[in-house]
Amino acid sequence: MKRQHMPHALAACALGLTLGLGAPASHAIVGGSGADTTSSWTGVVEVNGASGVLLSSGYILTAGHVAYGAINNPSSLNVTFSINGVLTSVAAEAIYVDGFNWSTDSGGRFNNDIALIKLAGAAPAGATGFDLFSGTATTNTLVTMVGFGNIGNGGTGEVSGTYGTRTIGSNRIDHLYADGNSVGTAGYTGTTEIVEFDFDGGGKNAFAGTISSPAEAQYGSGDSGSPMFVQSGGQWLLYGIGSYHGQTCAAVSAGSCSSYYSLNASSFGSIGGATYVPAYADWINTTIAAVPEPQAWMLLLGGLGVLGLRRRSAPPDL
Repeated sequence: MKRQHMPHALAACALGLTLGLGAPASHAIVGGSGADTTSSWTGVVEVNGASGVLLSSGYILTAGHVAYGAINNPSSLNVTFSINGVLTSVAAEAIYVDGFNWSTDSGGRFNNDIALIKLAGAAPAGATGFDLFSGTATTNTLVTMVGFGNIGNGGTGEVSGTYGTRTIGSNRIDHLYADGNSVGTAGYTGTTEIVEFDFDGGGKNAFAGTISSPAEAQYGSGDSGSPMFVQSGGQWLLYGIGSYHGQTCAAVSAGSCSSYYSLNASSFGSIGGATYVPAYADWINTTIAAVPEPQAWMLLLGGLGVLGLRRRSAPPDL
């Protein structure tokens, strides 16, 4: 898959990066095993030209940089489900972020790049919601990535204009990071908040000694916010949310990169990163629990009305 093109603000920020990362970009799934031909991924959705995933709670999880611009006008953001060839769009009712504000760490990785979307209506019938992974992050974990970004191959990278087909690929986690700020639930705690992988192939291996996965893939334009899954106990559980990809350095001169491994950020030798979802599980669950559903408000108001009537009909105190 490949991801959607990054907003201009992020692209400008990326120009200052030197060694490890080139421009962290929104993604697409490049390489991989191709288009989705099963019904397993009906909860993987398009979000205004990027990607996201339906949770079992009925909320949508995506990247902070995908949804942040619509916080003050949530109805401008649409979530589109693709089920058996039928597209159904549902507007957002509210958007929540955990401290995301476009800040990055010293390597250009977004801090707290995660957002929750409350839909204005129910997800269509047939959309599968997912639960969060609750284990421990480890390197060499086999992950499956699903998104709507541009497709392509590792030799030449993504093909512009191919966004819109739900595509699948895999990779193995190479590095674990805490992000670089103290804002939000997770903050800079030393725990894993970002997982990173490389796109092996063509004789290029950004992280020496790492093992390739079957259907090795990388993000491309339009995969920002796309889910990363692990299989556990016969279930697909949500492990990460696509955040960035970039070139890796093949040769360093005078403290800066003089030769990049890849011609673009989605070909062999590039790296990709995702926000590690379990680090934000408390924030996700607390945020959802704190937002009453409309029916709950109606019952509450109705109950208050009944209480008021009873008080009015009661005899005066003696």
